[in-house]
Amino acid sequence: MTNAPASAKTRTPYDDFETDAELEVKGIKVDYDDYWFHLARAGGANEAFAQRLNELTQPYKRAIETDSMSAKLSAKLTRQAFTDTVLLGWGSKLHGEGKMLARDKSAIPFTKEAAMAYFEELPDLMRDLLTTAQKGHLYRKELASADAKNSGSSSATS
Repeated sequence: MTNAPASAKTRTPYDDFETDAELEVKGIKVDYDDYWFHLARAGGANEAFAQRLNELTQPYKRAIETDSMSAKLSAKLTRQAFTDTVLLGWGSKLHGEGKMLARDKSAIPFTKEAAMAYFEELPDLMRDLLTTAQKGHLYRKELASADAKNSGSSSATS
């Protein structure tokens, strides 16, 4: 091990793993080209997701402990916590900010109720978004700054 001086290009774990607490709460744009979602982080400085999921699962504590909760109920509770605390908005190229594409390409205005129904029909989309929202590296200030320079807003691709 040497005590060589660090160069300006030397990276530290802080460069690779430190997240921006403000960005974790205010959210990032997850862009799928024709449509997008605005997501707060599910974790990190945004503790709301875990708190909300805990609140929603309290009545089912025994079922969770005995591993007898149905997958359908578990998915519904996760969907509720996600739409209440992580999903901040959505949009599409066809209809603009705040309006998602329906199957027939009509506009679905953003509401928590609409999001719950949308994700019930498209559970793989919600799982993909939740997985994305749990990736701390997407909430690094350095990444958000680079994306903002490239697109005019914070974005992440999944």
